[in-house]
Amino acid sequence: MKPLLRGMMAGLVLAGSAHAAVPDTPALYSHTIPVQFQGRGSLVQLRLPKDVYLHARSGTLDDLRLFDGQGRLIPFALTMPAAQGERRRRTTPAKVFALGAQAVATSGTVAIRTSPDGSLLSVESRPGKRVPALGGLLLDMGEGAARQPMINALVFSAPPGVANYSAHMTIEASADLQDWQSVGEGRLDWLSNSTSDTLANNRIAFAPHRMRYVRLRWLEGEPHVFGAIAAERDVPDAAAAAPDTMLVQAQPGEFPGDLVYPVGHAVPLRSIGMRLPETGMVVPSEIGRYVELPTVPGAARRPGAPRWQFAPLLRTTFYNIAQDGSARTPADLTLEPLSVNRLVVRPLTPLASKPALQIGWLPATLVFAARETGPYTLAVGRPQAPAAAAPLSDVAPGYRPAELLTIAAAVAGPVVVQHAAQETSDAASAGLSATARTAVLWGALLLGVGVLALLSWRMMRQLPAADASVDRPDQG
Repeated sequence: MKPLLRGMMAGLVLAGSAHAAVPDTPALYSHTIPVQFQGRGSLVQLRLPKDVYLHARSGTLDDLRLFDGQGRLIPFALTMPAAQGERRRRTTPAKVFALGAQAVATSGTVAIRTSPDGSLLSVESRPGKRVPALGGLLLDMGEGAARQPMINALVFSAPPGVANYSAHMTIEASADLQDWQSVGEGRLDWLSNSTSDTLANNRIAFAPHRMRYVRLRWLEGEPHVFGAIAAERDVPDAAAAAPDTMLVQAQPGEFPGDLVYPVGHAVPLRSIGMRLPETGMVVPSEIGRYVELPTVPGAARRPGAPRWQFAPLLRTTFYNIAQDGSARTPADLTLEPLSVNRLVVRPLTPLASKPALQIGWLPATLVFAARETGPYTLAVGRPQAPAAAAPLSDVAPGYRPAELLTIAAAVAGPVVVQHAAQETSDAASAGLSATARTAVLWGALLLGVGVLALLSWRMMRQLPAADASVDRPDQG
């Protein structure tokens, strides 16, 4: 009896672990991509191609694998570079010249000498005039100021030898030292204690402005020449990665008027923009996704009952307007990274056409150590595959992010379709899981019933023998 039970249980365990016993090979994945690179024994990076995101079966790329030429798994890490369009602050020192109190109000009391390129050489009192008291400062932002990004702040260093200082300054800008325009004003404060710790409010921000010359005046506080003054600009990060983009055509939705755009749940959406075909179109819209209503196991769905429910995520307005002879369209909408298999746009006004949607996302960078020269193979597209990416510290120990930008880059080839991946919705996956659990429970129940039946049968066979031994007369 015990060997029989052990055999039945072992059969159930082997059946449940059959999937895990299958070796991990490229043949198990729906799509493969060749990877070429030079050298061996060094770190290599690869910007993940679009096809990885379009064919992955996991929203977090759990089914992504890297194999070498012999079919062995290669450890790798995934990193997310900074998005292009993200900006960093850059400061540029300005040339500073002192202005007398009268020169702040009128330019007729000083002699200004400039070079042919417009750079300030000197700002002096006119001959015969005594040196006036300090009343303002004149800044030269440099010859290339007009070609650089606009200035949005001035950063000050405390006046030399002054521990505690406070002032209220006004800022004016000019392109030719003749016409001046007010830009903004703000307070400056430096406060030191007995241990030489200093609290500083040393930055005056204003709306971005293009300026060559700047004039500063004190509204409050004692005039002092500051240690240094620098112009601050927000500039694009040159090392940032450009996003991948793709134009997606609209499909009919589950509800009248809805536009559905198949994206793929592995694509981490960062931007969307509707390409309206005609000018004069203004389309306020809700953007969201469909949520499949779960089905109770064994219960039939009522005829005509909805299968899907629309779940809005945000509201925006797409438009294409002709203004002064040119088309005016909004910039693509920037999102927090969003993974959704189908993006749904629900126009709030009737829309006769089905415009395309441009989507954008920032691809991850795959980092690995090359054992031998290529080609290697990327594989993707296997449902329910466990995650394989390792921490970056396990793949590139001791490397700083700046160093990773300089390592050799691999090149991905064309995608190879091995077999079609079967699409399974979230609700269907939940239903399959419930069905599997039900099957296991039924199997355990039937096993228990079988064991009880076997025990009952053996007991029934033993009863006649016991009865015969009781009824048999004593022959002694």
